[in-house]
Amino acid sequence: MKFLTFFVLLSALFSPLVEARDGIPGSRYLSLRGAAMGDAFIPLAEDGGSAIFYNPALIAGVHGVHFEPLNLSLVSNQNFWSVADLSFYKVYGLQGYADTLSSNPDKAPSVSASYLPVFYMKYFAFGVLTQIDLWSSYHASRIYSKSTYQIIPAAAFAIPLARGIVKLGYSLQWVQDSSGANDASAASTDLAYTSGLNQGSALSHNASFALTLPVQYNPSFHIVARNILGTTYGSTTLYKFSSNPVGTPENESTSFDAAIGISPKLGRGGFANLVFEMRDLTARSGFSPWRRGALGVELNFGGMVAIRAGLNGLYYPSLGLGFTQKQSEFSFVWYSKEIGTANNPGRDIRLGLQFRLRVF
Repeated sequence: MKFLTFFVLLSALFSPLVEARDGIPGSRYLSLRGAAMGDAFIPLAEDGGSAIFYNPALIAGVHGVHFEPLNLSLVSNQNFWSVADLSFYKVYGLQGYADTLSSNPDKAPSVSASYLPVFYMKYFAFGVLTQIDLWSSYHASRIYSKSTYQIIPAAAFAIPLARGIVKLGYSLQWVQDSSGANDASAASTDLAYTSGLNQGSALSHNASFALTLPVQYNPSFHIVARNILGTTYGSTTLYKFSSNPVGTPENESTSFDAAIGISPKLGRGGFANLVFEMRDLTARSGFSPWRRGALGVELNFGGMVAIRAGLNGLYYPSLGLGFTQKQSEFSFVWYSKEIGTANNPGRDIRLGLQFRLRVF
């Protein structure tokens, strides 16, 4: 515990005092398994992609060598389905979607997608996350939009200590980010999500500690430090999503997540995972502890079917199902995303599908 206290204090001391982005800081990658559990997930981030972004220490517990060429997630919010018409597929282009928006004033449809191929083995993992998140709305003859485009090459390293009871991990994420908000006249002929974004890249350093006790229910304790020493964006980037950037993305300060979990057996090959997580321990986001807390439960039957539920921020419920075969997994989730600020929280109800396929 002395090590953990020192770890938190040292990182906090050297963290730049920059403002956090809206919402509660956390993993840049969204696991739909984690979303179904209310974002109480870091003790269960055992596959390569999840470990890199949620809890790199768990790479030390991987068995065998694996390559996952397909990890695809598609997410949309409740408003997207409420306004869906025959042109729903145009949502990824703002100009083509303008008629749908103007026919449904003050609605706010949102869609996102991510793709994360990953190679991982014990001690090491590498992947490249590509993702987009789009939001738009029509009001008083103007169209408002928010968008995020990211490409993130990332690698994680981990070592086990004390026969695997203790695990230490580190991940380096090279974040290429184009994001921002815009508004324009609905009569404009050059509407685009990519107009006037902040664009740039930064190196993000992340580390984690995991302790799993070899006793009944395998109780575990985890702490993750994100953006150690702060993540500062420069103007260079691998790929330019915006042709007319207006600046660089907002810098990100160090944050910490901690969680405890237990895994009781259910019989007949089944088991449960129960997790409590406190995100953003030092409250850099300004949200209250009640909104930063998360509870999650997963009931797994024979390693093939999982039922998941959770409370995100102890306010927003979530539900999900998972179906697992030897080298593939399909997940469905209904959850909520925090899109507001500490002074004005906001809930966006979302539905998501995720498919993962390993070739070995």
